[in-house]
Amino acid sequence: LNALEAKIQHKEATERGQALLNLSRTDPLTGLENRRAIDEKLRDYWNEWQRHGSGFVAILIDVDFFKRFNDYYGHQEGDRCLILVANALAEMIKQHNGSIGRYGGEEFIVLARMERREQVAGLAEAIRSTVENLALPHQQRRDGTSVVTVSVGAAFTRAQTGA
Repeated sequence: LNALEAKIQHKEATERGQALLNLSRTDPLTGLENRRAIDEKLRDYWNEWQRHGSGFVAILIDVDFFKRFNDYYGHQEGDRCLILVANALAEMIKQHNGSIGRYGGEEFIVLARMERREQVAGLAEAIRSTVENLALPHQQRRDGTSVVTVSVGAAFTRAQTGA
């Protein structure tokens, strides 16, 4: 009976530990991986690239004119905007077997394994158009656009022949 009870307690402690680990790696607003989790994943991708030449892309995404959005519509609406963008991008990134995390306030990062540079441009455009197609109103822009958009920058690994 004591052995069974100890086994149950050990299982519960393990589950609590895993739940705490997941909590420490998750952005509380969006539910995406947080910067800590993404940094670990980036390190793993980098090491795999160094050892085996496995190509990958890192894509930074910034919500355009977000401060203006937040100041005009309010912080609750700003949070809602970030959640909607995060959810749409997370769904889209799944199709590319990538990971997405919240990197900063209105910044996101995507990591994905890729073999060819041409794939990177396609993924970057898919990210850009996914957010634009949400058609979230943003009347405080001065560039003639009236919806939330993102700016996207990508870095792709080159052929690796050593450290």
